[in-house]
Amino acid sequence: MKQKRKRPRNSTMCASSKSAACQRDSVAAHHYLSIYRNQPINFKDLAVVDGSFSEAWEKLQRRQQRENRRWLEPTTDRAKTISSSTSATGRGDNHGGKQSFSTHVDREFNIALTRALLRRDFHLLLPSIPPGYLCPPLPNRLNYVCWVRELLDRGMECECDPPEHNTTQKFFYQGIDIGTGATCIYPLLLSTAVFSGTEKSTTQWKFLATDVDPTSVQSARQNIKANNLQERIHVVCVPKSSRNNTSSTILPPNSNEQKINHVGSIQGPILSAMNAATESGLFLLEEGRDKTFTTEETAVSMSINSATYYASYPYFDFVMTNPPFYSTYHEADGCRIGDGRERTEMTKLEAVYEGGEYAFISDMIHDSMLLRSRITWYTSMMGKKTTLRQVEKKLRSIGLGRANIRTTEFIQGKTRRWGIAWTFQESPERLIALKMKSLPNIKFTINKKHMRSLNALDEVLSRILKFCQFNPHNLRCNQRACNSDESIIVTIKSDTSDCVTEENKFPSYNDSFLMDIILLQKPKQIHEGDKLYSVHASCNAYSHSPKGDVIVRRTLDELTRYVCQTSRYWRRLQAKATQE
Repeated sequence: MKQKRKRPRNSTMCASSKSAACQRDSVAAHHYLSIYRNQPINFKDLAVVDGSFSEAWEKLQRRQQRENRRWLEPTTDRAKTISSSTSATGRGDNHGGKQSFSTHVDREFNIALTRALLRRDFHLLLPSIPPGYLCPPLPNRLNYVCWVRELLDRGMECECDPPEHNTTQKFFYQGIDIGTGATCIYPLLLSTAVFSGTEKSTTQWKFLATDVDPTSVQSARQNIKANNLQERIHVVCVPKSSRNNTSSTILPPNSNEQKINHVGSIQGPILSAMNAATESGLFLLEEGRDKTFTTEETAVSMSINSATYYASYPYFDFVMTNPPFYSTYHEADGCRIGDGRERTEMTKLEAVYEGGEYAFISDMIHDSMLLRSRITWYTSMMGKKTTLRQVEKKLRSIGLGRANIRTTEFIQGKTRRWGIAWTFQESPERLIALKMKSLPNIKFTINKKHMRSLNALDEVLSRILKFCQFNPHNLRCNQRACNSDESIIVTIKSDTSDCVTEENKFPSYNDSFLMDIILLQKPKQIHEGDKLYSVHASCNAYSHSPKGDVIVRRTLDELTRYVCQTSRYWRRLQAKATQE
């Protein structure tokens, strides 16, 4: 028998469920600190309170209706247009005859939307956007700003120190915006009350904004003046960075090969900004912050002159940038590969950098290896996921592990961007970002006739200590009592004291790890006749890399197997070590 077809769902229900799904996706795309996470942007509501946006939105709607009617007319011109569009892009830029909303969005609408959102939600004015210069999409830039704020607040948060008990919270930040553009959008957003907090706990921000285009610098200063932020945001014009992008040699600044004060060609984007900050004299020189994982021997190998020179630079909490996306002018002038639409309107200096965004970030990495903890967090937004992988690989090649690298993804509609941050600050051993997931519970089974200790718990503890003592992986072990539930915590970690060599100026933590094995205080007797006891334990592990994750799981397997061996195994092992 033929099965009856199910009746289709009500179209209204389908539309409502689709709308709810879209709203959920929109909420998930925003950072948890973004004001748009719980209050999605509604054009109708925005048009009511902002006349300029209302006018721009009406123009766009009329243009969209006119174009859609033209696509529905069965004319020869329409067929030719569809054919040419399909042949040029590999697919048609219309879907079922109607073009998408984004197809009709132009520069005028983008400017009106950005100004309306800044005016309504942040009480900011944006009077100056020169013709032909980039107008940044606000929600996407806000996600980046929120992520930077999260790094400053929780970037080095330790699991044993909850945020509510964190006594080291700062209320003053200094930051650098490289390539601030004509709008100076990042410093303006971070200077608002949304990120400054309440009157009782006000966070103060001070910014250095740099750009290589004098017109962008002039426009940014006008926007800053319109919001009375001249005392908090300092905009300077810096020379173009023309360092050889393939260079990987680090030389001291006072050597004959490099003279940073006199030879501008070797300055990267961050060094240019730091020189401008030093000349301005407006930024604080904070003492006692240069604490990195680089040892004294490493500092000597990098040259004492270098450390003395960079000590004159002010300290900054972060640097942020949205580097040029394209590597050639031809690439910036072409149409979009996906739908054949024109590129976003921007100047050549905003769009093109020799080598693309990867070369720009590589220059930043080169500068960061010289400055190290002079800046706490080095961050950048990227437009290609392949660039993210390349940059992450480059950072790992200089010795930075999982604790010192952060990545994220910014999703706004169909647009995806990626962010990366790195730091040379010393990280806590039990950093939340290092914690491994899905580790199994451990069960140690001990036979009483093979025990040399008074109880099973002491026997397991002594065997774990001996396992670390005779293990070839240079494991260090210590124990402490846990006051909360009267259990015992055994900490096992890898010894990285010999990872710094003369050739490797930056120590590699890729194989390092730490394990906290929590032994329950009361062993359970599981078999009365043979007097077998089981000691249950849980494990919290922290690893710097995927390779470290593998070592942790392998060590746990070996530890469980060796602890459950008879006491004769340990006597033989100890006798062998004594003979050697």
